[in-house]
Amino acid sequence: MRIGAFYDPEPGKGHPGDIYGVSAGTGFTFQRYVFDIAYQYRFGNDINSSMGENDSLDIDEHQLYGSMIIYFDL
Repeated sequence: MRIGAFYDPEPGKGHPGDIYGVSAGTGFTFQRYVFDIAYQYRFGNDINSSMGENDSLDIDEHQLYGSMIIYFDL
């Protein structure tokens, strides 16, 4: 089991956009297989947009990641 929090500044005109996030994940091993799954939530307000000088965006992003590793005996 794992959890975390992060700060991810996004390049912007004048100053970086403040984007924050949290993540959680878990994994397990079965014989030679390793399975992992993780969830990430990123958010930020008034992030400078590349569309115009006075435009800004709010970010509300959910992502789910999964992976599988297979170990081979050589």
